[in-house]
Parts: sequence; structure tokens; C-alpha cells
Amino acid sequence: MDVVFHCATAAPTGAGALNKALMDGVNVTGTRNIVAACQACKVKKLVSTSSASVVFDGRTLSMVDESHPYALKPMDYYTRTKIEGEKLVLAANGVAGVATCALRPSGIFGEGDPLFVPTVAKQAERGKTKYIIGDGSNRMDFTYVGNVAQVCQTGGAVVASAHAKCSFSMASLLKWPTGSNSLCSRPPGSHRGRGCALSRLACGRPCLFHHQPRSPPVLDHDGSCV
Repeated sequence: MDVVFHCATAAPTGAGALNKALMDGVNVTGTRNIVAACQACKVKKLVSTSSASVVFDGRTLSMVDESHPYALKPMDYYTRTKIEGEKLVLAANGVAGVATCALRPSGIFGEGDPLFVPTVAKQAERGKTKYIIGDGSNRMDFTYVGNVAQVCQTGGAVVASAHAKCSFSMASLLKWPTGSNSLCSRPPGSHRGRGCALSRLACGRPCLFHHQPRSPPVLDHDGSCV
């Protein structure tokens, strides 16, 4: 087996948000088990889905890439476990011949979504979406599920060396053409994206959450809007 894509997570919504045992079991112990299995089975590459929340501590972040440090005070227990899980993946890079990387999507939406849109719809039905926090200019990254799949494929292609420990923001990998093998040849932290994932999906033009188009953008194989 050449590549393993680790996409499992305990979502921080509903009753699960308060279930620390579930968060630890899936996001930390589960990730540790995946790493061990890849090493034992001599898998060449491991691409793990982390979260953009691992760098968010409540302060405004703009134009942040994967060189930004982990949050010292994570916003919730979910984020704490995602940080631990990502660290496990990156620390395992090069061990037993397995090359690893971590991807950080944010607010995934699209076909087959069992969580984000259904939750928004449920809250709207209950009349809980009529409030605005702040002055309405707040911005948030959202990532179309098709782009997550695209970036997973890109991550599997670029993690070519067991000596290249990398974590990637979604924007960074969407910025570069699929199949580029030059990303991991640079020192960790040197990969810089140009804009958040939301900006990339909007052809580089940031837009407010309540101004989002009703249908997701379509990206060509090279990451350009079509």
C-alpha cells in the first residue's frame, strides 16, 4: 500500500463536544494507532486530516500559513486533541520509512455533509441565526469538500521524501499545481500560501460569510476557478 488517508475525527458538535473520552479515543489514540499500523505495514505515505483550529486561540488571524505556531490556549477540547494528533503524525515522519504530512481544512461543506449545513439549518429553524456577533464584518474559512479531496490527492503526491516533515494549510496546496514534487524539498515552515482557503475559493477575493454564493465554486485540476 502506497498511501493512507487518515480522515477520521470526533466532531466537536452536540453531545460529542463534551465527550472528552471520545475526543481522546478518536483524535489522539486513534491517530496513534493509524501511525503504528502504517509503520507495521510498511506504508510509504500517511496523509492526515487535521484542522485549521490548531492555530486559533481566539485572536484574529489573517493571511496565516502553516508556519504559525500551535495555539497555546486552544479554544476547546477538540482542538487540543487535534493538536496532539497532528504532532503525533509529524513526529512519525521518516520513522520506519513512512513519510507523513498533515492538512488543515476549515469548515468543510458540500455533498454528503452530515454535520455543517444540517446544523445550520436546524439552528435556523429554531430561530437562532438572527443574531450577529460583532459588527458583521467577521470572516471565517470554509472549504468545499471537493477541494479537500483534491488537496488530499496533492498531499499524497508531494510527500515524496521520508525526510520532509510538513503540515500544510489548505490554501498552500490549492495554490500549487497538483503533482508538484518540489514542496517538500524546502525546509519546514517555508511553504507560504497566499490568502486563506476562503480567499482562494473566491478567486483571491475575500468575501463576508453572509455574502457567500449559494453554490460552491468549481476549481480546475490546477486550482484555478472555472
